[in-house]
Amino acid sequence: MDPERSDLPRRIRDLEDRIVEATLERQRARNGGAENRFGQVGRRRSREDAHYNLLNLAEALECESSALFGAYVHWLRSVLEARGVSIEALAEHLRLLGDTIAREIPEATESLLPACIDEAERVLSSPSPSEEQTPYVTPGEGLAGRYLSAALEGDRGAAVSLVVGAVEDGLSVRDAYLTVLQPVQREVGRLWERAEISVAAEHCATAITHLVLSSLYPYIASSHDRRGTVVITSAAGELHEVGGRMVADFFDMAGWDAYFLGASTPVDSVMDMARARKADVLGVSASTIGSLGSVRLVAEALEQQNGDRPILLVGGRVFDLVPDLWKSVDADAYAPDADAAVERCEQILSAGDSP
Repeated sequence: MDPERSDLPRRIRDLEDRIVEATLERQRARNGGAENRFGQVGRRRSREDAHYNLLNLAEALECESSALFGAYVHWLRSVLEARGVSIEALAEHLRLLGDTIAREIPEATESLLPACIDEAERVLSSPSPSEEQTPYVTPGEGLAGRYLSAALEGDRGAAVSLVVGAVEDGLSVRDAYLTVLQPVQREVGRLWERAEISVAAEHCATAITHLVLSSLYPYIASSHDRRGTVVITSAAGELHEVGGRMVADFFDMAGWDAYFLGASTPVDSVMDMARARKADVLGVSASTIGSLGSVRLVAEALEQQNGDRPILLVGGRVFDLVPDLWKSVDADAYAPDADAAVERCEQILSAGDSP
């Protein structure tokens, strides 16, 4: 990566505390802000939110994508509106954040920073995201709906029995993943974003999905002809791992030796595993903008590796937000889902295009 390209994001991160405090002080001076209105809790949360907003902005600048920051603001607006937070206050905060950066780093005005702030204002002045959202699954309707209801109720036994029973009755494991587990997990995430379920309920439903995945694994049929070796992990700092686990299982079903490392595995350990298993593909999943830096570290470690190195495949929700975002982290390929991940890697290997 061009050192000049990453200089502004680095300087923003170096000045993180100073920029956040100056922004909050200016917001307090204008209207009191959450710090005055909600006491100590408001002070803590406003600082946490400001740090999070700033780091997401820095990552968008790192990726040279104002659209990425717009996608983050779109998500943030949806979450805050569902919780009754003023969008006008958010718009003011982001404007002040951009202005404070420009005061601390004057040359930032010649960068993509103004475009990022303009994109945020465009998103916040558009119709509410809540009007665009439709459920992925309706509770109680069909197998997926019944599974969703059981998962939200925390009924592990019923949830496992529903999906495993369907597989024993003829539903393929692949279709169980694609038509039940995947849309239900997306619906659980949507319900949390809309504040219709708590964090605890979301965690409980996700834990149940992990249990179902484990229960289905004995039903996975894989080819005896080994097509390659893949190591799948979530980016360091990334806590979401259901998607990566599903991708590993799809490679398994396609006849690959698949190793799944779970959530937030340190980069050095990922590289050790990839070398030990002589991986043809190293897959990294990321769901948040904040995880992109960890994916970039994996790419840098691969570049420093002597001899043949595995294909770096990336996927996850964050890479679905902006076309070609995967290129900004120096990955070799991107896949929007498990089927596409297997297909893309087999195409690359069969064509002899390994890096």
